[in-house]
Amino acid sequence: MKSVKKIIHNQTLTFDYRKVVFWKETSSLILSDVHIGKITHFRKNGISLPSFPALNNLNILKSAIEDYHPKQVVFLGDLFHSDYNLEWEEWLLFFKSSRLAFKLIIGNHDSINFKIKNLDILKNWNKSPFYFSHYPFIESKIFNLCGHVHPSFLLKGKGKQQIKLPCFYITRKNIIFPAFGEFTGTHNIHLENNGDEIILISKNGIFLLDQLNSI
Repeated sequence: MKSVKKIIHNQTLTFDYRKVVFWKETSSLILSDVHIGKITHFRKNGISLPSFPALNNLNILKSAIEDYHPKQVVFLGDLFHSDYNLEWEEWLLFFKSSRLAFKLIIGNHDSINFKIKNLDILKNWNKSPFYFSHYPFIESKIFNLCGHVHPSFLLKGKGKQQIKLPCFYITRKNIIFPAFGEFTGTHNIHLENNGDEIILISKNGIFLLDQLNSI
């Protein structure tokens, strides 16, 4: 499958294998933790990484925009990883030339000291029935959409095979988004409560983890 559609609080959310969610009722495309500039930052500090994933991230987002035709794009924090470097330039041009509205819920890595055209920067965003934040905010009475954690899930086979996949983690109180950017690292999670769900993401697909067969 390329997407999974779910009704949450009477809203239609489409979970896409590109690590984005389309919120139909507001025509919003939502993603988290792009970490623009991380690859260049690491390369400048002597860590050998390929440069192509940086451009791949933007191209993947553009492909999702072409498929869903949103009116706005919402970033759940850590859009940028470090201070300005050349990796920002393609994204700044993208923001400047786009007719879409963009919202950034500020994350712990976002260090922005100049105005970016079409990008509205917020501490959080309350858009009923959802509360948008970077960090998980489980105390809110409003259902929370957030990032920061970079969730993944470890699958184990009968022959001791293992594979770790990024995932959306859905609880009764929130949805924790996977990191959109490549080379961001992940944090393994476990189903903690009955009713929690995990939507696993592979390179070319997306699928639900059956709780009865979960690890």
